[in-house]
Amino acid sequence: MTRPRLLRGNVLVWAVVAFIFASGNALFAAEVSINPSVSTSGLVGNVAVSVLYQSQGATVSALQFDLEYDRSALTITATAGTSTNNASKTLVTSVLPNGDTRFLIFGVNQTVIGDGPIVNLTIQVNANSSVASYSLGFLNAAASDSAGQAVPIAALSGSIAITRKVSATALVSSLNPEVAGQSVTFTATVSSTAGGTPTGTVTFFKGSTALGTGAVTLNGSGVATLSTSVLVVGSPSITASYSGDANYAASVSPAVTETVNAAGFAPPATGLTVTAGQNLPTNLTLYAAAGSGLNFTLSCLGAPAKTTCLFGSNPVAPGPPPNGTTVQMTLQTSSSELPPRPSNRAPRPWGTLGIFTALAAILAGTNHLRHAPRRRLAFGMCVAVFALASILISCGGGGAGSSPTLPYTGTPKGPVTFTVNGTSGTTTISTQVTVTVQ
Repeated sequence: MTRPRLLRGNVLVWAVVAFIFASGNALFAAEVSINPSVSTSGLVGNVAVSVLYQSQGATVSALQFDLEYDRSALTITATAGTSTNNASKTLVTSVLPNGDTRFLIFGVNQTVIGDGPIVNLTIQVNANSSVASYSLGFLNAAASDSAGQAVPIAALSGSIAITRKVSATALVSSLNPEVAGQSVTFTATVSSTAGGTPTGTVTFFKGSTALGTGAVTLNGSGVATLSTSVLVVGSPSITASYSGDANYAASVSPAVTETVNAAGFAPPATGLTVTAGQNLPTNLTLYAAAGSGLNFTLSCLGAPAKTTCLFGSNPVAPGPPPNGTTVQMTLQTSSSELPPRPSNRAPRPWGTLGIFTALAAILAGTNHLRHAPRRRLAFGMCVAVFALASILISCGGGGAGSSPTLPYTGTPKGPVTFTVNGTSGTTTISTQVTVTVQ
């Protein structure tokens, strides 16, 4: 198969080479059009465009053009397009000594090239490329018909604009809800799915009013923080606005609704344990906005069975942040366990006394029977010895026995979480305390 000889000419515009979007519907003859928004991921990612051929009535069997571009910023690969008679044409690419890419498209057996995309280009924007508009230049365009005659052809250069990377700003609060006057820290983190770490500043807003003294510079991880204690009672909307930089576009975080209360508890202590039957003291700290005049009556809700909550002072008037007012709460527990019975304890309270009484009776009986006949004396002595032995056996029989196991009826053992409430008029505050009863 012999490739047609390409002649150069530019007297009349019979054919046009132009760029269009791969997904676009409109065809722009005799022009190059690159929309910067095609670069959806900023400085990295692929941009798909096509080289569009329109014959304008000419019968072209072969055409050729060179593509010039900044190879330090862009990497371009090409595949055959989907124009008419696509199956009957061939695409050949080569790299020229100066680095430009040459495209040669010709119809098999001099088949006429049909209108439409003749080359699909995938443009990879290099990661270190600067934000700019880069030229895509068409040079040395030439075309010929099936007889090898030159067909005048014009090619218009275009450009691709590299946009800044899309950024995303996330915002979190260190304390939500809070009490008016408490210090809360807002943390903004700026990132990009396109990679890298944004630089620049973040401004925190309450509604449309900037918080703090102005913009906060991002650190090396793309994080900026602002601490403030000026929020008043209410539910302000807090946002973080990223300024953007040379490579990253600006962005605003989703709003965080900060709940600012007139009063509240500080987080209680954790890891609290108590042995059943003993008391557990722990401190609770209460806050109230300055000048609120609140005075709270404290109580426990859902405390374990057979326990009692006692407060060092009740009611209590909380102080303002950051110190507040501390009150001691004591959780009293109970236990059903009894002290063990001594192992040698007699089962009958008269055991020892009975022994002495029996001995005394025996001695008295012996003294009385001394003057009795011998047979009666012997019989009496036998009865006395038998009675004494019975008493001794009875006294010692229960000493070694085991005590019965009684059911536990004290404060239930295990972890339990209960609520401490504070009420002042229509204002109610609460906190949860977790205790493990052992």
